[in-house]
Amino acid sequence: MTGEAFYQEVQDLIQRITAVGEQDFLELARIAQLNPTEDFAGIDLRKVNLKRVSLREANLRATNLSEADLSETDLSGADLQGADLSDADLCGADLSNADLSKADLSGATLIGSNLMDSNLCNAALRSANLSSADLKIADLTDTNLNGASFSKADLRGADLSGADLKGADLGGANLSAAIFRGTDLGNADLNGADLKGADLRVADLSYANL
Repeated sequence: MTGEAFYQEVQDLIQRITAVGEQDFLELARIAQLNPTEDFAGIDLRKVNLKRVSLREANLRATNLSEADLSETDLSGADLQGADLSDADLCGADLSNADLSKADLSGATLIGSNLMDSNLCNAALRSANLSSADLKIADLTDTNLNGASFSKADLRGADLSGADLKGADLGGANLSAAIFRGTDLGNADLNGADLKGADLRVADLSYANL
């Protein structure tokens, strides 16, 4: 299914979900003969309810998921490059090994989410809430994390080189062995954070709370 007919089919599917309050998105997708690993790229899924749905390894590149409910959703290994996840609810979601490079997660809620080994390079997470999230060995290079909350998050071994963490809350976070080369931590709150073995070379810690 390609072109306008495919796009209209997906939009009709979304309208059906909204109209009947159906929670089983994948079942409706199956009925419409849509494959989430192939057919959802670039589609408008804003405000859709995909709570607890399995979208493992789905192709959601450049998909609009702004304000969507993706809480406890399995997005492990998913391709979310350039996707719009602004203001989305991703609490408890599994995003391990997901590709979120250049994605927009501004204002998103990712409390307790699993982002282990995910690619967030050049993504936007301004004012996002990642409290208690698992970001071990995640790639956050050149990411905009201005004003984001990482309170009690696990960032062991994560690479935040060149990231913008101005005004971010890293209170109580585990930052051991994390890389902050050239990172802007101006006005960031690092109170109670574990910085054992962290690489802070050329990092800007102006007015940071240590």
